[in-house]
Amino acid sequence: MGDPYIERVSAIVAAARRLPVESIRPETALSDIGIDSLDALDILFKLEEEFDVSLPSEELPRVSSIEELARCARELVEAKHGEVLAPAIKQ
Repeated sequence: MGDPYIERVSAIVAAARRLPVESIRPETALSDIGIDSLDALDILFKLEEEFDVSLPSEELPRVSSIEELARCARELVEAKHGEVLAPAIKQ
């Protein structure tokens, strides 16, 4: 099993762009798959729901890849729930 955060973030981003999840890699740049500011907000809301955290919108411009987005989600989940794989992650 791979990194559950990268897997969930990849699935959410792929769905938002109507891309096959297999085409999304951790190093995939958000700009390379056409994520604009409106897409980013939609993805932000879906990630907040998925991980039961609040992602600061001011962080979005600093996040450039799937891996970075997953890292942000992981850090917020760990801070909120105190565990690496929090029960908040829906599988």
